[in-house]
Amino acid sequence: MIHGIDVSEWQGEIDWKLVPTDLFVIVRLTHGATIDPRALANLKGCAGRRVGAYHYLEARVDVYAQARAFLEVLPESVDLLALDIEEGAANVAEHALEWLAAVEDVSGATPLVYTNTGFGAAHGFARHPELARYPLWVAHWPRAGRTLALPSIPEPWTSWSIWQHSNVGHVPGIRGPVDLNCMQESST
Repeated sequence: MIHGIDVSEWQGEIDWKLVPTDLFVIVRLTHGATIDPRALANLKGCAGRRVGAYHYLEARVDVYAQARAFLEVLPESVDLLALDIEEGAANVAEHALEWLAAVEDVSGATPLVYTNTGFGAAHGFARHPELARYPLWVAHWPRAGRTLALPSIPEPWTSWSIWQHSNVGHVPGIRGPVDLNCMQESST
């Protein structure tokens, strides 16, 4: 397993000199059609590491405007792309597929999908088997006091590529909590 973090404006200013260099980093670039206020500073700060970029899908904003906003600030140095799906109405899967196809068409890279089992079930992801063409970045945090067990996988996926196993991790150089992830070495 390779360990990493994902960051956004919520982590504030990060002292990247203190963040261990063996961690991969996935930076939130955009939310809806806007750039994350810390995206460019985080991308610059984590240079030299394996770096990914993600977009937070906002259901009320035009999907193509969101894809354009993401692609406009996407640097060539990014190793992996992802779409964060954790809010939306009944048609969120269709919106996600539109964003994924638009970004893949322009970038040439197959983005990952970030979600969790509860959200996927509540929004009918199982009725959209074409989602499984995109690797899964699954959020599955064990409850306090429980041992770390493998994550549950939302349908239509059968396996995960990245597992976000904590949203309250601590990493030198970052004040406050940060999301912790692990990636299977053969992934992405």
